[in-house]
Amino acid sequence: MGTITIVATRIATLTMSLVLAGCISPYAPYDHYWPGSLGGYTETEVQPGVFLVQFIGNEYTPPDRPAEFALLRAADLCLQRGKNYMFVGNPGMQYMATGAVSGDTILVSASDTDQVVSTPSPTLPISPIGGVMVSCSETQANGAWDAQFLARAIRTKYSIS
Repeated sequence: MGTITIVATRIATLTMSLVLAGCISPYAPYDHYWPGSLGGYTETEVQPGVFLVQFIGNEYTPPDRPAEFALLRAADLCLQRGKNYMFVGNPGMQYMATGAVSGDTILVSASDTDQVVSTPSPTLPISPIGGVMVSCSETQANGAWDAQFLARAIRTKYSIS
């Protein structure tokens, strides 16, 4: 293989990696109203100081990312409220099928006989969703997580500023 071919192959591989990386769900709020949403986090305060935090991925999101991004958002929520510690419920993980399923059956008339042709359902993309219930605390009690440490660790792992 020539040097030009090797360089071209490496450039093509790098370009494809960057394109696919751009499709992975970013650490950002989820936009319910934008049909092309790549995913993101949501939070709901279910009781004073208690939050249900979810991260919704898309079909390009690696399975471990939603749970970790939900924890990151939970840590950020506590830190934004001046609370350095948090109590974390059992993180949950689920998968959601996205896309449309065609249920149409076509009746094709061929001379004197009718032939039924069934259209196969398309393969549905699967999107991972991670979630966690968290309560924020000012003091470090038994079982509390350090929100600053957690946020720094996840930001470092994913190079998030």
